[in-house]
Amino acid sequence: RGALLILTSAFVPSGTTDTGVVWGSAVYDTGNFWSAGNPSCFLMPSTVSLIQMVGNLLWDTGTTNFRLGKFFKNSAGYAGQAVVTTSAMATIAVAQNWTSPVLSVVSGDFLTLIARTSQINASLNITSAGTWFALHVIA
Repeated sequence: RGALLILTSAFVPSGTTDTGVVWGSAVYDTGNFWSAGNPSCFLMPSTVSLIQMVGNLLWDTGTTNFRLGKFFKNSAGYAGQAVVTTSAMATIAVAQNWTSPVLSVVSGDFLTLIARTSQINASLNITSAGTWFALHVIA
């Protein structure tokens, strides 16, 4: 069981604030974890107790500063959280991919993929299907 979310339109994160990516559609969603009414997160039902997240950001080219990706659980970090940072590149798109550890969840927990950049108007590349957020249910 699980879900895979993709972008369907451009998304520009804030340059100074952790911003949850607003997803456009689910490629699959076997447990109704995602809703277009709350498009920036997965919401955990009572039937799930262990999950793992995988994310990929493909950033447009840029000339300065950094690109950052991480996951939040209930709007905060957690034990074992990975934070991926990369410098911008002027001639090539920057890709970031990371996986969470297996996490315990309870009903009502929400999971978000966070994107941040210090370059104003840097957007996530959506033409190559390289930006996505996946949820794997373990138990």
